[in-house]
Parts: sequence; structure tokens; C-alpha cells
Amino acid sequence: MFEKLIHFKLFREFPVVFLIPLLICSYFSVGFHHFDEHFQILEFANYKMGYCSAADLPWEFGAQIRPTLQPWITVFLWKIYLCSLEFNPYHFAFFLRFLTAVLSVIAMVGIRRTFIDPKDAERIKWYYRFSFLLWFMPFVMVRYSSETWSALFLAYGLVFTFSRHKIANYIIAGILFACSFWFRFQIAFALFGLALWILMYKLKEWQRILGILIGFTTMSLIFYKLDGAFYQSSVFTPYQYYYYNIVLKVAENFGTFGLWYYPVMAAIHLIPPISLLVEFLILKFLYNHKSDVISWIIFFFLMPHFFISHKEFRFLFPLFVFLPYTFVKSMHLIKKLEKDWKGLYTAVIVTNFVLLTLIIFKPADIHIFNLKQLSDNGCKTKNIFLANNYKKSLFPNLTMNYYLAFDTLHSPKIEYQIDTTLSGSEVIAPFLIQKNTYKYMFLTKMGDDFEKFKISKVNNPVLKKQ
Repeated sequence: MFEKLIHFKLFREFPVVFLIPLLICSYFSVGFHHFDEHFQILEFANYKMGYCSAADLPWEFGAQIRPTLQPWITVFLWKIYLCSLEFNPYHFAFFLRFLTAVLSVIAMVGIRRTFIDPKDAERIKWYYRFSFLLWFMPFVMVRYSSETWSALFLAYGLVFTFSRHKIANYIIAGILFACSFWFRFQIAFALFGLALWILMYKLKEWQRILGILIGFTTMSLIFYKLDGAFYQSSVFTPYQYYYYNIVLKVAENFGTFGLWYYPVMAAIHLIPPISLLVEFLILKFLYNHKSDVISWIIFFFLMPHFFISHKEFRFLFPLFVFLPYTFVKSMHLIKKLEKDWKGLYTAVIVTNFVLLTLIIFKPADIHIFNLKQLSDNGCKTKNIFLANNYKKSLFPNLTMNYYLAFDTLHSPKIEYQIDTTLSGSEVIAPFLIQKNTYKYMFLTKMGDDFEKFKISKVNNPVLKKQ
């Protein structure tokens, strides 16, 4: 019976057990990878639902530089959720991660069916291994972030662009590309690469170009109106984003780095020897497949990011939908590694298995995990991230209203408040305040009951400053 389960294929594409790491990760990846994943989506939606004021939102709200498509989608899903279930912020956040995981599966299947020969069984097998079993893929594929959703809708747009030659499909592709852009503006670099490729290789197919332009322009006008409704003013958020971050260089206040940043950070964050192999395979793909549309998309997405001063590794997350494809296009190199470098090949497999096991059970953010521990024990909580390392005019102390227990929204009686201690720009550990008294420093060990987090009482340096 177990053997039948192993060989049962979802969509007749891959063993369904490949989805297990993804589904586990969607449940355990509590919290967010970066502040923006929370404050500029969930807190924006929380504001629109009427549970917090504009004063509690980050500076981007006042500057009106963020697209509001994803917050509007969150509000829509939130209201549907409330039709049948009592609201729990942790359960709803899990629902959003699970939904993202489902959309990620659809995107990966769509890319395979569009760009890989269905008769090439071996490449298909390896494609899905890279898609669902490469250690960092599940983590990115469950993120309810602008990076992940932008990548997914870019993939959907490509599927319709290269499906049957009908103008309706091209219009849908344009609509999906518009969604991708209005989730995250930086995806414009990838769309620029796609546009250049079409002009270079498919210029005679005027229906494709016209359909995409119609769909993209129409939906962009709608999303422009949605932004205006959200901010309650007429605003073109792409220009606002450009003006604040490029002209005024506000983004540079959060750190600037040289050309070395992305290669070095990729090598570190993706963990050697896997990271070195990943970088090598991407470079080989770009070199060996210069006429491939995916190559153009990756190249034109990457290059501007190298030259923009403010860099963060998460800015490259939208490329995750293309990684399995780039790897299988260099299968001969992987086979050569397996044959001639058995020790290194074994090290890659073992390292990947260990990291995959760790990442699917690890919370995305320990602070939210600690809050969840308190909430599961029936405690009313409030979480404040102190941001002394940022200029207060740009990034003031922010309250995470979304994770407030909802029975405390109309009551000032909050039993617990979690802050974070800082040393320079480094977060040291979360600590607990009860009735303005420093109580406990949290351990970061996952899975412990809240009572095990207690450590000896010490003076609260933050409260002393206040």
C-alpha cells in the first residue's frame, strides 16, 4: 500500500510525497522572513479592516509608495474567512501560507509543462526534485510576501504567453503580468527582459504583443484606482516608489552594498557546498542558453539589482520559480558531478537533507512563535519591535496590531508585551514585560512549552531609558 502511495502522481506529474515538505513548512513557518512581509501586507490589511490606525503603520504608508493589490486581496480573503470561522491571527496567517503553497505548486507545474519536453522523463523527475526537495524552496514557496506572489504571477503569465496562439490567452497573460508588477515593482526588470526577447525573436507575432499590452494596461488602470481607494487620494505608487527610493535615496538609509553583495550573500545564505553549485549552474545556464526566454528574464532581472545601492538578499527571491528549470537544463553537469565527484555529490545530498529537515520545522520568526506560545496559553499579548537602529522619521517603533488577541482590541488590559533587545543593529533576544516589569528572556529553542522559557529576572535596559 505504501508503495502505491509513493507512486501516486498528482496531476500525473510527480509523486505526491514531494509535497510533504512544502505542506509541513506552510504550517510551521510561523511569522515572517522580513518586516515588509508583515507590516506592508498584513498590517495594511489590518488597517483597512478597521483594527488599527494609520499612525501605527510604517512610513511607507504616509509616503504612499507601496502597491495595495496584495493588501486588498488579504482583506477579501479575511472577510471570506470571517464568514465561516472565528478569527485567529495565527490560523489566518497559516491559511495564507497554505494558499501560497498551493499557488506555488501550480506555478511549478505550469513552468514544467510550458518549457520542458513532456517526453523527457528524466528531466521532469529531476525538475520536481529541485522544485520541492531543494532545501530552501519550501521556505520561499510558502511566503505570503510580495516577492513570492510576484514570482508566481510572472510564471502564470509566461504559461499563457507560450500556450495556444489565441489573443485571449495573450490578454490573460498581460493581466497576470500586471498582477506580478503590482505585487512588486522590481519585477519590471524581468518583464523588460521578456519584452526584449519577444521583440528579438517573436516580433512578427503582433497578436502576442497586442494582447499582452491590452491586458497589462487595462489591469494597471484598475490597480491604480485600487491604490487611490486604499490611500484615499489620487496616487501613482510606481512613481512614488521611484521618487522616494531612487531620487530621494531613502532606501539607502537602510544600508548600501557593492557589486559583491549578491554573489557573497547567496554563497552564505544558501549554504556551501549547495550554494556554490547553485551559483555555478545559474551562470552556466545563462552562458549556454543565451536565446532562451528564461535566460533573458533572469539576466535582465539580476543586472539592475547589482547596481542599485540598497541590496537585500530577499530581492532575488522572485527567481525561485526558474531555478529548477535552469538546473535541469544543465543536467549533464549534475551527472558529471555524480560520476566524477562522488564525495562532493554525497556531501550536497546529505547537507540538503539536513537543511530541508530543519527549515520545514523552523518558525520564520521566533518573536511571532513566542507570541503564539503565549496566545495558545490564553494570554493577551502585544508585540513591539524596537527600531533604535533606524532613523525614527523613517522607521518608528511599530506595534504589531495584527497579532494582538482580538478580545483585547477594545480593552487596554494587555497582560504581556514582547519587545526585543538590540545591540547596535543586531537583535539579541526577545524579552517579556508584564505590568511594566521585565519578566523573562525567551529562549529561541523551538517547540518548548511557554513555561520553559523562564529565565532569572534581570533589569530591563529599555524600560530604564524610558
